Amino acid sequence: MVADVVRELADEVEWVFFGMCPPTLRRYVSTYYAGVPTLEYPRQLMAVTQGWDLAIAPLEANAFNECKSNLRLLEYGWCGVPVVCSDVLPYQDGGLPVRRVRNRFKDWVAALRERLADLPAARQEGAALQQQVAAHWLLRGAPLQDWYRAWTD
Repeated sequence: MVADVVRELADEVEWVFFGMCPPTLRRYVSTYYAGVPTLEYPRQLMAVTQGWDLAIAPLEANAFNECKSNLRLLEYGWCGVPVVCSDVLPYQDGGLPVRRVRNRFKDWVAALRERLADLPAARQEGAALQQQVAAHWLLRGAPLQDWYRAWTD
């Protein structure tokens, strides 16, 4: 979905792919991390994202994706990385301070260039996202104990 965006910004962006990367895009990608074992994923994601100025979370608007969660935004948020994402149902809920864009080439390119032109502001967006995730999306206290019991009993 964002293949044309990757190609367009290849001379302006050091693309890092974490997970899937179509073979046709690999020549535009600075670094590619293939699949990571599930239990290694949180540590690896935190380590990798510490050098990022920005993360993208593209998601096509279709019935399957409409049933997904905002987990990718929460993960990037916990890492303190500002996010540009598709303006689709899973990413609209939760009031997270991310930049949502329509799935159009010109909207993606404009949003990414805007953030890259003002990295201090982008870092502030990442810090605000991290604060939101920490304040409103962590299990603590009694709810944490309820989930623990549900999984272990």
